[in-house]
Amino acid sequence: MENIDDYEYILVRKPASAVSAISNIYIWAPVIIWGAEAVILFFYRLDK
Repeated sequence: MENIDDYEYILVRKPASAVSAISNIYIWAPVIIWGAEAVILFFYRLDK
């Protein structure tokens, strides 16, 4: 069985920059994708 101290070390030893980057990706990636989708749908002509 894995030592609990090793597990806690893995969880705690994340750099703040890595945590910030992951958090920003979860927030901004959907916003950027939704924005791109809105632009594409705005110019999409359903009835030609």
